[in-house]
Amino acid sequence: MTSEQVSFLEGQTGPFVSKQAVIRGLIDSQMRALADPTTLESEHARASFPLPSSNGLEEGDLNQIHTVPSEQKHEEKIAPKGALCVGEKKAGETKPRKANKVKRPKYTEAFEEFWAEYQKLPKKANQTKFKAFEVFEQVIDFEHPSNLIKAAQLFVEQQQEHLGEHAWCMTAPDCFRWLKDDAYSVLLENHRAAAPKKPAEPAHPAYRPASEVIAEQERRAQENIARLRAEKNAPARPLSEIF
Repeated sequence: MTSEQVSFLEGQTGPFVSKQAVIRGLIDSQMRALADPTTLESEHARASFPLPSSNGLEEGDLNQIHTVPSEQKHEEKIAPKGALCVGEKKAGETKPRKANKVKRPKYTEAFEEFWAEYQKLPKKANQTKFKAFEVFEQVIDFEHPSNLIKAAQLFVEQQQEHLGEHAWCMTAPDCFRWLKDDAYSVLLENHRAAAPKKPAEPAHPAYRPASEVIAEQERRAQENIARLRAEKNAPARPLSEIF
């Protein structure tokens, strides 16, 4: 290929049109021209390819091929001097921080009453009121608030009574965990306290424990065995003594 053909071929290629596509298009155009008897060209005209003009290809050549000029092939977009990239800040520029708007939750009257009762526990773990309020709002969907207040009162009474009898008792959990684990429901059930055991009645004078009876039976058996052995080893007595 001549230098003119190479420059023409490079000028017709682009990001979406390869050299092979340009060559195939030129061959197809020449084949269509040869197939039409009215537009036969000479051998010299068929051997030489038209050069591209400033407006594109010569008339009748590659009208259907979309090309990109070589000047735009490796064109780079350069940002103007002083322009900032996306996300870049100017020197000394600080973005104003948004103030955290944390609103205090509005506790209901029922929860405040329940919370006050639970805090009367003499021995309890660290408490988180906001978490307790969240779980309380979920529990009251299926449990009346008055029942939860009653359960808290019973829990306090139970712990106070236990501390009165013993010097130690189990620490009450965080209120939200007490509600979440459904520990309150057992206090609302009707459980009867176990009756105290009756004192053991005194044994009858004739009563003997089984171990004592067995020991006596073994003692008698040993005596009988010893007596029989002694009789067996004794010399024979004369008949005069017997009769």
